[in-house]
Amino acid sequence: MIETDSYIQCNHLMQRSLIYQLLARAYRKEPDEEFLVKVASPEVSSVAKVFCPTLDTDAFQITDKVRIEQLAVEFCRLFIGPNPLVPPYESVHRTEPGNSGQFWGDATVKINGIVKTLGLEYAGDFHEMPDHICVEFELMYRLLNLEAECLENNDEVTRATAKSAQNAIFKEHCAIWLPAFCEKVETASNDPFYVALARLTQDFVENERKLF
Repeated sequence: MIETDSYIQCNHLMQRSLIYQLLARAYRKEPDEEFLVKVASPEVSSVAKVFCPTLDTDAFQITDKVRIEQLAVEFCRLFIGPNPLVPPYESVHRTEPGNSGQFWGDATVKINGIVKTLGLEYAGDFHEMPDHICVEFELMYRLLNLEAECLENNDEVTRATAKSAQNAIFKEHCAIWLPAFCEKVETASNDPFYVALARLTQDFVENERKLF
């Protein structure tokens, strides 16, 4: 029974990790053919449906090169600009003291601190601010993978550290700003791909909220 319970827990951790990894990539840069093939795969679609049962997975079935170019244009319009409709930075979407709805607020500093505390480094080709949505998703993805490894290896000390870091990132960051961010993306875009992405993100965050 213990081995069965551990397997179920590990499987759930890896499902959540997969979605965090998918979302991190989706918001980091324009989708390319390789990414779209992965998103449309039966494995990813089935896991995504676990967290977002009403997800329109057909919106992710994209192979036409013209359509891929359209997605790149829409990505830039939404998230890059020069005047992005929905800047993908936490500080911009928080208005409490220290986060005045501008770039480089307290949230930026705190996420950067978490990255350094965990001993991680930004990729050489990453030039965004630390509170970019993809950084927060990447952190959660890595920490869930670490927790799954600890569960398999019966390393409760490191597992507790990983869970504590997840709790801080999700409750103090993701849960606070991502719901409003998703609503803004869904309102700003008429593209089925990005509408579906926003809904998946929203439903997934709500599912995660129950675990923290």
